[in-house]
Amino acid sequence: LTVPSVGQAAVAADYSCIPFQNAPEHIASLSMRYTLPLNNNLGELLLFSSINHQGKTYTSATTSPLEDPTAWMDGFEVINLSLEWNGIMGSNLDARAFVTNAADKTYKVSEYIGLSNSSGFTNSVYGEPRMYRMSLRYRFGAS
Repeated sequence: LTVPSVGQAAVAADYSCIPFQNAPEHIASLSMRYTLPLNNNLGELLLFSSINHQGKTYTSATTSPLEDPTAWMDGFEVINLSLEWNGIMGSNLDARAFVTNAADKTYKVSEYIGLSNSSGFTNSVYGEPRMYRMSLRYRFGAS
C-alpha cells in the first residue's frame, strides 16, 4: 500500500502483519426450539433458546498487536430465551414473553482505539443489558 503525503514523496506501508479489523475469527450460534401441543384445543406452547458466540476481535486498522495490545476486544456469549402460547384457548390470540442477554453479561460490541495513542482514551460501545419483553398478536382470518 502506498500512502501519499502532501508535499512529500509517497511512502510504502506494509499492513500484512495486522489482523483484519472488526472481523472475529469465530462466530457461532446454537438454537433450540420445542413445540408442545396442549390438550382440549388450548393452543400450543413454544419454547425457544439460543446462545450466540463471537470470538475476540482486533479493533485497530493501522497498528500491529505489538504496538497496541489493547486493540484486542474480548469475545463474548449471549443467551436469549422465549416462551410463546399460540392459539390461546383455541382463539387467534398469541402471547410471547422473552428475555435477551439472560445472563446479564456486560460485553463490548465495538471499540474505537484511534485516540488511545494521542490522548489515552478509547471509545467503546456495549451490548444491551438483560431485557424483558412481552408481546400480544392477533391473527385475522383463517388460522
